[in-house]
Amino acid sequence: MTSIYNYGGLIKEILFTYKGCGDYELKDSFLTYLKLDFLLKYRGFHIVFVPSSKSKVEERGFEHVNEMFKFLNLPELKLLEKKDEDKQALNNYFKRKQAGKHIVLVENVPKISDKKILLVDDVITTGSTLRASIKLIKSLHPKCIEVLVMSKTKFKFDNYKNMEIIK
Repeated sequence: MTSIYNYGGLIKEILFTYKGCGDYELKDSFLTYLKLDFLLKYRGFHIVFVPSSKSKVEERGFEHVNEMFKFLNLPELKLLEKKDEDKQALNNYFKRKQAGKHIVLVENVPKISDKKILLVDDVITTGSTLRASIKLIKSLHPKCIEVLVMSKTKFKFDNYKNMEIIK
């Protein structure tokens, strides 16, 4: 998995302004400085976006992750959809761990056994959505799967709790 930023400070503020406030013009401020590196590294891949809820896309007016990574010009495969309208940012850790259960394969999923897949998302928190997405995509037997996220968070837990920490 490749992660570009730690989720916090300025990145968190800009991402909120972009996706939370619908400031579409910020789409190029996150990753385009890495365009050449990404074009070389992911040449020949097909991109799969971790889906947002339909209501959030309608409210925002655009697919924020798709727009952030559009500069890659990779062929897109629509393999996944989110069946729940729950907003993860409002959930605690335990509810976020359940988020992966809301990601499902689309109907009439295309054959991908000969394809290299680049799975992309904006923020990884608990990893449950990405794990669920990877599991579903693996069931389709692609040639390989690479994961690229714009940012990652780190959780701090009490010592007595046995929790997984994303590093």
